[in-house]
Amino acid sequence: MWTAQDQGSRLIACHLLGKRSADNARRFIVQLADNLTQPDGGYGTPQISVDGFPAYPEAVDLAFGKDCKLGVI
Repeated sequence: MWTAQDQGSRLIACHLLGKRSADNARRFIVQLADNLTQPDGGYGTPQISVDGFPAYPEAVDLAFGKDCKLGVI
């Protein structure tokens, strides 16, 4: 189970059920970016904290481009 939780409100921004794979990482992060997008087309500059799964940097770059801060916990 993949989940993204807002640090301040503790709300779940998105979730995905599936294997831990690069394909699911891309799907999950793209879904997260879609859920964070506001009506004007922007989402501010989100900060995403992930574990060391190697598929995350590529997935974040695909979904957010350079408009995101990525940190590894």
